[in-house]
This record gives sequence, structure tokens and C-alpha cells, in this order.
Amino acid sequence: MSIFENIDFNNLPEDYNEICVREEIIAPLLKLLGYSSSDKSKCIVRELHLKQPFTQMGTKNFKISIIPDYLIKVNGKNFFIIEAKSPRESILSRKYIQQAYSYAINMEVKAKYFVLCNGKGMSIYDVNNEEESFPLNFSAYLSKETIKNENEIYLPLIVKEFLK
Repeated sequence: MSIFENIDFNNLPEDYNEICVREEIIAPLLKLLGYSSSDKSKCIVRELHLKQPFTQMGTKNFKISIIPDYLIKVNGKNFFIIEAKSPRESILSRKYIQQAYSYAINMEVKAKYFVLCNGKGMSIYDVNNEEESFPLNFSAYLSKETIKNENEIYLPLIVKEFLK
């Protein structure tokens, strides 16, 4: 039985929100791929509060704290961030791409990649080329037809390599 067997990615409930996406899709997927809060080689950091040091309007400074949903560290180095969105939000929206990009390039993070996920799919971006993404539709890759058991997850090779 797959952990995603009961999720119909094409027909998520009307009240399915960003928290549902984080808890029911992203967290299990990260666990399935071997990430953990306690594993320093493939570490998940949740809701890290980052400072935005150069925020100013005119001569007044404003304290702004930004919080990516997930920061993923590989062998102690910040590798990518994941920003969850509601299924009603487009992960191809410029404002969400800019939001996730700002987290990834933050001085405290400096991640190589950023990921947007809305429960229906995800898009993976390289911070050095934010115009290009690798889109992944979950209904094609995480459905009960494509996952025979929890140890057999079919994802395109590029995504598997990226998420390792």
C-alpha cells in the first residue's frame, strides 16, 4: 500500500490547504526519499526564521522575517528550499517563484535550488536560472497506478537525482 494511495491529485478536496500539502504530501515524500530532521546527511529544517537585512523604505529600516516551509541540507550544506502552496495557487505564478527565490538566495541560506509545491505538482528551479524549471505533475508520478509499494516510487531520473 502506497502512502499516496488515497490521494487523488486531480481532485483534492475544496478545503485542502497549504498545511495539508505540507503534512500529507511534502513531508511523506521527503521521508520516503530518506530525509529526516535528525539525519545530518539528509536533514530537513522546518520553518526557519530568516532575517531580511536590507529592507528599508526611504530612511526607515523595517524588520522583516521570512520563513521558508522547508530547508533541505545535504551533508551539512543548504541544498534547496521547498515552499508549499494551496492547490488553488499556481506554482508557476511569478510572485511565488520570486518568493521562493528570495528564500533560496537569502544570506543565511544560499541554496542551489528552490522548489514550489501545491499538492498537484511541483516545480524545481536552479537559483542561477530561475526562468527554467522542471515541472512534475503528481498525478502522473505519485498515483496508485505508478507506485506499487512505498519502496517503489517512480519519479523522473532528474528529480530522483536532484532530491538525493
